[in-house]
Amino acid sequence: MIFPLMPLPHRYNFCLVILMVMITFAQQYNYGYIMTLIYIFLSLILNLNTVDTLQETGNFADSVAAVLQEAPDSSKARVCNEISWNVHREHPDVALAYALKAIEYAEESNNQRELCMAYTWAGVNLRTLGEVAKAIDYYNKSIEVSRNLGWQLEEAYGYINLGVIYCFQENYADAETFLKRAESIGSKNHDQRMLGYIYGYMGETYRGLSQYDKALQYLDKAYKIRQEIDDQAALNAIDKSIGNVYFSSKNYPKAKEYYRNVLDKNRTNPDIEQLSGISLNMAQIYYEENSLDTALHFANFALGVGQRMGNKTHIKNAYKILGFIYYAKHDNYNAAQNLMAELAYNDSIEHAGRAQKMFDVQSVMAKYQKEEEIRKINDSSKIQALVLIVALVLLGLAVLAFAWLRYNRRRVSLLNETLSSQKKQITDSISYARKIQDAILPEDGAFGRGFSDNFVLYKPKETVSGNLYWYYETNACEIVAVADCISRNVAGAFMTLQACTALQEIASSGLMDAGEVLRKLKLTLRGIMKHDNKKQGSTTNINIALLIIDKETRMLDYTGAKLPMAHIRNGKTTILNPMPYSTGQLSDTGKFDSEKLQLMPGDCIYLSADGFVPNTGKHQTQKTYTDLLAQNSNADMACQKAAIEKMYADAEALADDICVVGFRI
Repeated sequence: MIFPLMPLPHRYNFCLVILMVMITFAQQYNYGYIMTLIYIFLSLILNLNTVDTLQETGNFADSVAAVLQEAPDSSKARVCNEISWNVHREHPDVALAYALKAIEYAEESNNQRELCMAYTWAGVNLRTLGEVAKAIDYYNKSIEVSRNLGWQLEEAYGYINLGVIYCFQENYADAETFLKRAESIGSKNHDQRMLGYIYGYMGETYRGLSQYDKALQYLDKAYKIRQEIDDQAALNAIDKSIGNVYFSSKNYPKAKEYYRNVLDKNRTNPDIEQLSGISLNMAQIYYEENSLDTALHFANFALGVGQRMGNKTHIKNAYKILGFIYYAKHDNYNAAQNLMAELAYNDSIEHAGRAQKMFDVQSVMAKYQKEEEIRKINDSSKIQALVLIVALVLLGLAVLAFAWLRYNRRRVSLLNETLSSQKKQITDSISYARKIQDAILPEDGAFGRGFSDNFVLYKPKETVSGNLYWYYETNACEIVAVADCISRNVAGAFMTLQACTALQEIASSGLMDAGEVLRKLKLTLRGIMKHDNKKQGSTTNINIALLIIDKETRMLDYTGAKLPMAHIRNGKTTILNPMPYSTGQLSDTGKFDSEKLQLMPGDCIYLSADGFVPNTGKHQTQKTYTDLLAQNSNADMACQKAAIEKMYADAEALADDICVVGFRI
């Protein structure tokens, strides 16, 4: 099969001749190792000039296709991965096509190493193109392959990529978690190149957390490592990150110094994602410094690069800053056009929030155009005649304004009545949703059937909750679960209904393996939410801790997705750690690991939807929480519940719903 590949510039035609001779020789004698040499030669000549190769056409695509036709299966995947690597900075869309082709070849030949690499490159290029959800899916596949085969370094790079995703999404807490996990593996293996990547993105993470000194410390460590291994492209990325730190801290002179340094170095081998990001920030800097022409130049450049990449986020941000710049230049027409273009890239929630802004901009634009018409009339030679015309126009406008004001007063009154009615309907609906949610949760005293000493602390932040607790008992076992459905309010409550229904159905089948219960829960929710096998929406992302206790042997089987379990025996606390993913982040072929624990009389078990890090708005850690549990473990569960309630009561405000379950064996 022939598919589009990059042609070679004419000045490298001698390479094409050599390549064709090697292909002919290999086809005649069918030497597999010669085909491997051809692929190496192909990778080398692709590095000669990436930009030129994408600008010209010729017979080189057919030549590469011929190499892939005759090469060993493992080499085909490697060729496509090499091409994806060589062009990913300048042409992420082309690089993505080759990464997906590499996945096909690697699956056909069962080449797990190249498959792992192809998943990674697919994720990198999808992230560059703004397809974040798909990128996360491929990163998780890469991690799964590397973990199953014990490839620690490949697994660490997967964590780095997830950290980068969460950093770009401004979810800095999760970004820090994955980067720290990767740092542990990189330090253990003394991999300096990997640590350079990690420290660079740790700098970006702490910049997002406004810890600027700590961000610069990590970036300095990354820069020293990159200097030692002479990686100029990575040095440019670190310079850009340092510029971002100064940009976020409003030190614009230092930010421009680093940005210009990166732009100068990018002239020979441009990284278009870097160029787009820097240009947006430079446009913002010059806009705030009132250097509007320079700001306009950078904003237009960022828009062009974003359109070339196909990155919707960069395009939207470019339109936004262009709108502000034109508005500051009193060019209200172009301001409105660019802000309207920005709206086209926003989701429905952002669209509603900006509608009034657009109305204001259009009103200013109409006023500006009217003033320009009046000025031209006043500058004409017929001033006396125009005075009368202006007077009549003003009178007409006054009449219209009076009529308009009366109309709008009435319209505002009707809108207020409508909003009040809608608010009452929504409030009533949410209150009824609370009743439904209370009905599907375990009834009062349900835990008492299996555990005489227990407590349940359940407090929604608002009317309904995205958390749930669940209890199920059979002749053979008892099942307890606590879950956080991630979404809040009505969306979270809806997911608790689905999750409870799914758990009830799974448990009634007699399944007694905790990991298998979670796996079936993920598949059941996906079926309910109508997700296909290639997409994983956030709607199925549930953090959950689940345990099954065998009544006869008192053996506890625990598994979790981001939520741990605390076990206290004689004042000593043991934390059983969960998988680092939500249920919706694990692929269909993956599994949830479980951990077994032999229970003894008097043991205390605790599950929390906050993962034992209280959401009290204060800086408290897991140790703070578990120390409180250990101090009160000898008291009855009612007293323990009161101690936990007091900790939340002392907080200024709750950040999330509360759900904690505790019981004594």
